[in-house]
Amino acid sequence: MNDPEKLTREVTQWLAEIGALKQQLLDAQQSISDIEASANHWRQLYNTEAEQRRCESESAQRQISQLQQEIEQLRSSPTRSESEARRLAEREMEALDLEALRERFVEVAMECDRWQARVRELTEALEEERNNHAKTRTDLTSALGDTVSLLSQKDTSSD
Repeated sequence: MNDPEKLTREVTQWLAEIGALKQQLLDAQQSISDIEASANHWRQLYNTEAEQRRCESESAQRQISQLQQEIEQLRSSPTRSESEARRLAEREMEALDLEALRERFVEVAMECDRWQARVRELTEALEEERNNHAKTRTDLTSALGDTVSLLSQKDTSSD
């Protein structure tokens, strides 16, 4: 009497619940897929940025090394011994009057200052590049971690 109607209602409710659970499962799977795509996107951005920073850092390091080699070459000329260079400089100074000697000294001092300033600039640029690289790595790692966290949360909530 009432039992078939009750049974029909229960089966209808179960089917509706099954349909709702299927939809929730599909939504959860879509969320997981979206989060994985986002994680892949962030991972790709991180790798691209890291590669760019590595290249810039290597380039700056090569330039610093090159300038340091040039400084070393200027400090010790391989074609003359130190005593020969000294004798040559003394002869040059003897030939100059006091005013010309002062001018030559100022020129040499200014050139030395320019080289030292250039080395400082390049050292600062390298340090800034290193700091930027570290900040970028931290930011991208944090974003990647947040994405993985969201993915984990979605996994746990769908269980």
